[in-house]
Amino acid sequence: WEAALRVCNLARAMLIWNGTSLTVAIDKAQDSMQLFSVGNIISGSFKENFIGITEKASEVECDFMNKDSGYNKDRFTVFNTDIAEDGKYVISLDLTGIIHPQEIWRYAMYRLYQNQYLTKTIEFEADVDSIACTVGDVISVQHDTPDWLYGGRIVSVDGTTVTLDKPINLN
Repeated sequence: WEAALRVCNLARAMLIWNGTSLTVAIDKAQDSMQLFSVGNIISGSFKENFIGITEKASEVECDFMNKDSGYNKDRFTVFNTDIAEDGKYVISLDLTGIIHPQEIWRYAMYRLYQNQYLTKTIEFEADVDSIACTVGDVISVQHDTPDWLYGGRIVSVDGTTVTLDKPINLN
């Protein structure tokens, strides 16, 4: 299991149990699968968490077996100078399984960019009947608290008139 998780980490993937079978979630660009809004997020469950600059790594040290040096253990260090000096700390990774320095650089830059651009996370609860996505799917989120547009539930439709459960300012 640990070996499989290690391979998945290098491939930007994650194994997920789905009942008695395994599925794979792959970190890749994809279209949003579902929209969660104030209409289906349970009231009071929305939380927004900001990641502090002191928690961001600006350097990744990667240990790997270098093909170019006869598969001897080598260390490759990659820096991201766009991370502020206040947040400077080092992540050390053992990337056994990657043998080319250019692949190490690509993986290290991916991790550094994750560090740089992942600035906040959100969490919320939704009723099971409003969840059509699964782990690994990209979702969109609308919520009034951080002022991410406005939303609600459709109460009724009469011809071209839509009535919502609350007033929305379209200015």
